[in-house]
Amino acid sequence: MGSVVEREAAYVLHRRPFKESSLIVDVFSMSHGRVSLVVKGALKSKKQTAASLQVFRPLLLSWSGRSELKNLREVEVPSEGFSLKGVALYCGYYLNELLLNLCPVNEALPETFTYYASALSSLSSDTPPEIVLRHFEYKLLAGLGLAPELSVDSTGRDLDPQHYYHLSPDNTFLCVGRSESSAQRSGAYSGAAIVALKRLGQGEKLLYDEPSQDQNSTHAVEQKRLMRQLIDKQLYGRPLKSRDMIKQWFALKGQK
Repeated sequence: MGSVVEREAAYVLHRRPFKESSLIVDVFSMSHGRVSLVVKGALKSKKQTAASLQVFRPLLLSWSGRSELKNLREVEVPSEGFSLKGVALYCGYYLNELLLNLCPVNEALPETFTYYASALSSLSSDTPPEIVLRHFEYKLLAGLGLAPELSVDSTGRDLDPQHYYHLSPDNTFLCVGRSESSAQRSGAYSGAAIVALKRLGQGEKLLYDEPSQDQNSTHAVEQKRLMRQLIDKQLYGRPLKSRDMIKQWFALKGQK
């Protein structure tokens, strides 16, 4: 039978058919990280196991097995799942894709698990999706040891909100000066946007101190671009379907 795990807190990230009537379910768990489970006969069983294995729903799972692909033994549903609609639903799929593509198999990431549950809760409330995504992206990368230091530049000096910086290949920030010329700022990030991202990563709901909404919007665009650069570096060219879904949602919304 191999190792046995009992009543492990987990969320379904993705599920797909396996053989004639079974499923392979990829889950993210509190103590075992990302795990793939075989659910034998799930599509023919009268136990409603397949119906219970839904995304964004807190679960308690029991499994066993010696190989990387474990056998699901039991499913418990301790509470209702998070209700995500509209763009929040696609953002939830995006979080799932990040975990599937970036998290190693069978490596416990309990803090990331907590941040994921918190992100789902926030997406189901009135929290702006952009805030939820930037916070989770940074916390995920930080938990994997892949996030840059957002307080200092490559020389160890404090980031200056009045300066601009390039992200170097070793994930440090290289100062390129104060000029706002298009030539110097090409691909650069403002120190103000980076510092604001650090505050967001610490859980602050207010993104910026500046009263200008235009300034806030500019910083949000920079933060999104920075996180995408960091994440794409780890994806090695693998596309994320949820990004296209979010883009299409906003395109349709803009037509109305």
